[in-house]
Amino acid sequence: MAMRKVSLKQQQKLREWQKIVKQRAAQLEEQFGCVLCEYCGMTEYPSELGALVGHHRDRNRSNQTLENCCLLHVSCHGIIHDKNIEVKRL
Repeated sequence: MAMRKVSLKQQQKLREWQKIVKQRAAQLEEQFGCVLCEYCGMTEYPSELGALVGHHRDRNRSNQTLENCCLLHVSCHGIIHDKNIEVKRL
């Protein structure tokens, strides 16, 4: 499988988003004493749910703000996109 080329601009945006995701994880750790999925609330990461990923709450990838970021299990992320569910911040 060939790797897709990513522009320097896209790489920079991804690095910025990764920093925001880490900041959100730190907020959750401070608020709840752990990092959890903001959809299902589970603090554990069973293999069937997958790791936590950053989600743009307004689904606008250009809106790279901490207020627009929430953390979800990979499977929960798929569910909210499939069912068009809005995720509230904790």
